[in-house]
Formats: sequence, C-alpha cells, structure tokens
Amino acid sequence: MKTKAVVLDWDGVLYDSAEIYTKHVNEVLRRYGKPPITIQDNRERISAPRVEEALKRAGIDEGNISEAKRQFIELTRGEPRPTVFPDSYDTLRWLNHRDIKTFIASAHPEADIRRLLDFYGFSGLVTGVRGDTTPESKIEYLASIMVDLGITVDETVFVDDMDEILELFMDL
Repeated sequence: MKTKAVVLDWDGVLYDSAEIYTKHVNEVLRRYGKPPITIQDNRERISAPRVEEALKRAGIDEGNISEAKRQFIELTRGEPRPTVFPDSYDTLRWLNHRDIKTFIASAHPEADIRRLLDFYGFSGLVTGVRGDTTPESKIEYLASIMVDLGITVDETVFVDDMDEILELFMDL
C-alpha cells in the first residue's frame, strides 16, 4: 500500500531536545540534591510523555513534583533552546512533494510547536498539529486523521521516540 499520511512526534523526532532537556533536568535534580543523569539514561529510562512522569523517574519525590515541573519549564523557556534536527526540513519537503499528508502529534505545547514551525519555515509543509497530548490523546488524534482521510493504518506511518506510544499505535 502507498503511504498517504505520516504522523511525527515533535521532541526527539524533528526537534533535537535531548541534550538541552537533560541539562535542564540535571539542574532541577541538583536543586533537590539528586544525582545527575546522562543523555543516554534520559533517553532509555527517564524520558516520558509528561514532564511530571520524567521528573518522578529521575528521582524527584511526589511532594516536590509541581515545583520541580515549574522550575523545569522555566529553564526550558530560557537559553539555549533546542533546535530542529538537520534533515527535518528536507524530510518534510520530501513528504510534501509526494503529496503525503504530514501531521505532528506531541506532548509539547501546541502554541510552541506552531511558533517554531513558523520560525523554521516548516508551516506550509505540515497539514496539521496537535500539541499538549497524552499518549492516549495522541493515539485518538492518529485515529481521527485516518478516519478524516479515509485511510487505513497500513497507509499511515507513525514516528515517535516513546516505545509505550508506538505500542498503542500497533493496537489500532
């Protein structure tokens, strides 16, 4: 079957956030007297669809999660900022030239994604964006895309860096 739609996660797929977000998590951990993590540890063990879960996995106590999340978000709003992966534009352009509908589904705030798509010149290459998702709402978005386009799961490619979300997609 021909691919008719591609749904991409933002963080870790188009947006190279691992190094900087690991640095920000480590700053929060330092403030709470916790040991730092490596980028590899972040990718394999800590990274989660929601900031709260990632901070818990990194060792922040339940009672400190809200404040730790606030600190992490404050750090991510500062500098330096992550950038897109070098081939992101070429990939989106390639898909666009082949009339493959391209969507972004991410836990990242939708307003930030749209602002960054404009900044990097990607807006015209993306059919739709859904941010602020949970794993379940991301899968619901994927299902709605397939229904709206009248396509099957076999005609849809989903790219995410979270195994738990990919497993949910396999159940569609």
